[in-house]
Amino acid sequence: MTSTPQPVSQPQSDLSAAIPDTFYGGVIGYLERQTDAPRGFLYGAVLMTTAAVIGNKVKIRVGRDEIRPNLYMIFLAGSSINRKTTGVMFTKKTLQELERHLTVEFLMPESGSLEGVIEVMREPRTGETKVVMNTGIACYSEFSSFLDNIRKDYNSGYESFILDVYDGNDHKRKLKKEDSSIKSPCLSILGGITMAQFKQRIRETDKHSGFLQRFLFCYEPDRSRTLKSMVQRDDPEPDEEKLFYDNLIEIYRTAEAIRATGKSFHLSPEAVAEYQLSFEADMAEIHRIKTTNSDLGEMLFGYLSRLDVVKFKIAMIYEVVKMAAHGVDPAHNDLVISAKSMQEAIAAVTYFWEAIKHLLSSEFEFSPYAQKRQKIEGILRKAGGRMTNRDLLKKSNMIATEYKAVLSTAVYAGIMVEEEEKQGSGQTKHFVRLV
Repeated sequence: MTSTPQPVSQPQSDLSAAIPDTFYGGVIGYLERQTDAPRGFLYGAVLMTTAAVIGNKVKIRVGRDEIRPNLYMIFLAGSSINRKTTGVMFTKKTLQELERHLTVEFLMPESGSLEGVIEVMREPRTGETKVVMNTGIACYSEFSSFLDNIRKDYNSGYESFILDVYDGNDHKRKLKKEDSSIKSPCLSILGGITMAQFKQRIRETDKHSGFLQRFLFCYEPDRSRTLKSMVQRDDPEPDEEKLFYDNLIEIYRTAEAIRATGKSFHLSPEAVAEYQLSFEADMAEIHRIKTTNSDLGEMLFGYLSRLDVVKFKIAMIYEVVKMAAHGVDPAHNDLVISAKSMQEAIAAVTYFWEAIKHLLSSEFEFSPYAQKRQKIEGILRKAGGRMTNRDLLKKSNMIATEYKAVLSTAVYAGIMVEEEEKQGSGQTKHFVRLV
């Protein structure tokens, strides 16, 4: 018999051990003077920016696996006031400016279809000339739209595509009666969403899927910093801005120099020891969770397996940034991940791990009420987000009292609104609309 789930307390947002002094500490401190966005979102934005700049130019071999530094990340906010969009737009605007400096593309085009994404990333066909963008980042300030989009009928296969390219596997697909091939993909994804929006869109099966397990959650349930007025925020400083972009350019050039060598990163003996200690501690924690809640423990194990790989990804990103800052020439030096970089990466993964433990045990629950509410939301989305109260009740196949209870709770939670509309006949129609 499965025991009652024990909620995990809300995660602590202390990221000090995860933020290297080199580059990251200075940039995050600079941004904190200009915005009241949570430190977790600022950290995530800077990390994703550097991951995109480095792209598929570097790799590390662990056993038979070849790991690239791409990441999937969601800024999950308790409400819109938590500045999730601030973090996403920082990465997007920074990379737009960097593209102008380097005439290199980092941002994936905002295509609404799977075919559009594949078209950008695929190899040229025989006799065809095209720009191949098999590495880059897709940024979604409204991640809810992305989730809605990938589940549309014409985007069948989008989720499996995202799973496949995350692991850097070459991707082949017959597209419009032609074969398309994507070689060495290194796609990163960054999005921002509120808890209410996210819970509207995930299903019970998503909690167990490889799709959700590949995402890192920067979760900020409450406002962690004092709200600043517009005049309390510092303006960007020209010297600091120039230094910031100069550093990013040097990171890009260092990554390019690494690619030219053909070398792979490897762990120092001290980094191996740090990683092994963290792995054993993670396995011991999973064992403890399983003794009190076997279902939660099994589910968390799937997430932890993915996070274990992220330690190598983040440590590799950190090491490239440090090499750029210290002027290390990859052609004449080994590509070694230090114990310090591994320690910092482990601290970062701990932040994401604490978040997902709390979310899976306390937030992503699916009661009978939640299932009925999601059924109504699904009907509304298929109808364009709005339909008459009468038609919605009919399509839900619920009894009137049950339907009204679900609707009133959803309205109170701010998920839906009821609207009245005067008709030409003088009658009033009652509508329900998704917020």
